Amino acid sequence: MTLAEAQKEDPTTSIETCMDLLNEYGEYLDDNAYTKAAHQLAVDISLRRMCENARLSSSFMDSKPVNMDSDSENDARAVDFLQSSDDNEQPQHYIQLLMSIGNRRTRQPRRNSALTGREYDCIGAIDGTHMMVVPPAHQQAVYRGRRHSCTQNVMAACSFDMLFTYVNTRWEGSTADSRVLTETMIDPDDAISRSLGIQYEVDLPVEDIEGEQEGQHEQQHGMDAQEAETSEMSGRQQLGLHETTMREIVSVQVGGFANFVGSHFWNFQDELLGLASDPHAEPVFRNQHTNMDVLYRTGETPRGDVSYTPRMVSLDFQGSLGSMSTCGTLYNESSPADSDVITWTGNVSTHASEPRKKNLFLQRLYEEEEESSTLMNGVNGGGKSSSQREIHDRDVVENLENVVKYWTDFSKVHYHPRSLYEFSGLWMDSQEFDNYGIGRDVFSGGEEINERIRFFVEECDHIQGFQFIVDDSGGFSAVAADLLETIADEYGNTPVLLYSVRSPVSFMNPISQKQTVSRDLHDAVSFSKLSSFCKLIVPIGLPSLSTSKAATFLSVKDEKPHHCSAVYAATLHSVSLPFRMEQLGPAADSRDISGSMDVNGLVQMLAGQSRENMVAIMDVAMPAPPLTGAQGNQTLLGNLHPLTPEISEDVADFHAVESITALGTFSAGVSRASVPEVNARVEAAYKRATSRPMFCHLSVAQCPLPIPLPFPSIFGASVGQQGELLGSPITGSSSRGSLDVHSIPLAARLRSSSAVLPFLENRLGKLHRYGIERGAPGAQLLRSWGFGQDELEDMGEMMSKMVVQLKPDSGMSSDSD
Repeated sequence: MTLAEAQKEDPTTSIETCMDLLNEYGEYLDDNAYTKAAHQLAVDISLRRMCENARLSSSFMDSKPVNMDSDSENDARAVDFLQSSDDNEQPQHYIQLLMSIGNRRTRQPRRNSALTGREYDCIGAIDGTHMMVVPPAHQQAVYRGRRHSCTQNVMAACSFDMLFTYVNTRWEGSTADSRVLTETMIDPDDAISRSLGIQYEVDLPVEDIEGEQEGQHEQQHGMDAQEAETSEMSGRQQLGLHETTMREIVSVQVGGFANFVGSHFWNFQDELLGLASDPHAEPVFRNQHTNMDVLYRTGETPRGDVSYTPRMVSLDFQGSLGSMSTCGTLYNESSPADSDVITWTGNVSTHASEPRKKNLFLQRLYEEEEESSTLMNGVNGGGKSSSQREIHDRDVVENLENVVKYWTDFSKVHYHPRSLYEFSGLWMDSQEFDNYGIGRDVFSGGEEINERIRFFVEECDHIQGFQFIVDDSGGFSAVAADLLETIADEYGNTPVLLYSVRSPVSFMNPISQKQTVSRDLHDAVSFSKLSSFCKLIVPIGLPSLSTSKAATFLSVKDEKPHHCSAVYAATLHSVSLPFRMEQLGPAADSRDISGSMDVNGLVQMLAGQSRENMVAIMDVAMPAPPLTGAQGNQTLLGNLHPLTPEISEDVADFHAVESITALGTFSAGVSRASVPEVNARVEAAYKRATSRPMFCHLSVAQCPLPIPLPFPSIFGASVGQQGELLGSPITGSSSRGSLDVHSIPLAARLRSSSAVLPFLENRLGKLHRYGIERGAPGAQLLRSWGFGQDELEDMGEMMSKMVVQLKPDSGMSSDSD
């Protein structure tokens, strides 16, 4: 009989009974003395203190009990034993749960801003102990986790009835914890009692068997459905009763332009990491209140150095990495020496290509790393003067404007060796990789790519979603669709947020009718396939970014992917910031950030409403205007302009849903606006608007967007050093770069709106005209791509439903199809 079976027979056992069971099955624990001490502690204090102390999870307690009753010597001895025992010998979660019961009336919440106010919402504590249970050898691969062995997690809850309630048994890991809690809340017959309000599962940071520090995990469960309908919607309440807030994001970049966008995106993150630890940086950069572990992983190089690298997989042509190795830079080892064993006696011809020369920026990075390594080793090699470094910086910036060919040319980030993948035999100078069918034909290595993605996913404790950036202008759409289909099969409950990005160069007019048909069919098929395997798709990429309203204060050159991708990456950084904001309780007040949200919350908000529109529009204000003053004659909302192509402007859609993120906004001049001020101004702007969305979620951060050194010179003459909009342009300056503009305020918006109808209708119409109708000129082409008539009709039906959902006269309330 297992412990789980024993507890299942009596699901509402007291602490004493629960500890008796642990004693009876003590062979599962390494240290029986721990069991005895925990049992003694539980017996002594369960009935006297549980009702009061079970109200808080152990995450809100000081680790040392206070106000110990003078006559409770047994309690003190038991607690002392638990505290003094070797951490590696105890089931840590269970110890902390007992400690929460052992604490007395005087509770002191830990000084952690992320927890402030949450104790007022917490209705109880839920946690478990890991029991060593080994499954049969042929099943062990299924239960692999972060530990070297398979363990079983026995979950119990402290409830207001002064009882431990058995919940469930699952395999170890926070993902299993999440599943246990979710199932508990869904099952009406479960013994655990539930209350209205927000409910949390909280795990303490503990050190695992490999000595790596796990973060603090938290899951939030929303309001009762009836209460949510009558309450003002918020990002927290969007999740629903049985949804879970998780942590890590796995990023996937597919295709050339997608990697240009990704390179800028990771440069922003690297810059923020550096500024956060820089004592001379502005306070807004040192107090960002974000958790970079959402995007990054901690590891160790073969030399034993600690690494902090993006949790990302990049796919591109062979040769697209330029001077960078597929192993990255941190893990790159010298090639092994040639073997002395010779087995071939014939003639040998050697063909060797010269390594690509590093540009000035990459040379500069190498010099700085060498200098840093020298200083760490205690050798004083002397540093360059500030005047020399200033000249060098300007040379670097000017050089990058002219020499960027690969996305690695301006990347300042170290990557994990599993992150970079080049398609063997698919070279970057291929001229015909321009449609979905070709991508289908040449794609190989799918299992190796899936293993790389799986590597990063299985490291996660609470994966909140996938972030896909896909260059959908050519064959990489098919590559991404195959990967997305596999992810949908393996991680069906994990949301995928997909950005389909295009460079203005990809919009060049075709030179023949055949090319026109191929291009239009590619657009329709690519959108249909990609959207069928994600929860939310955001098309990004204008035919001419330089002449768009979004570039009002910019000086962008459309023919340079380095330029356009910088704008799109800045926008992606902004809209993804809520995913890594520190989460504050409803009673907390922060003047630095507000509006944290996870990927699933965003997806449910934008695509889970009554219309179920999964195609979102991206808007940006770069730089964002001040909230007041002469330059703020247009509101923040009025300066948001679309980066999504083929959309209607000035559409009054009363069913629209929006998510806005504002970073580093100025109140007036160069005075940063507080979070409450931004919230109030945006709310007032919506009230004055002639048409407003059904709902808007606003996320605000005081930290602006930093401009890294390799950022292109795309700012106009009206942008000041801190991104402020000047009253008059700077004379003699057509464009300004990272040496002139150090940071900018930025606002971005994702919206679900009927304004996207032209985008959908164009693709639906072209699919019918060129592919589905009788005698369609592209029918043979689609067959060569591997699509039959039935599959094409399914695509058309799917897009037709999208269009109907957004039509004002579609009869959304009708029960008919």
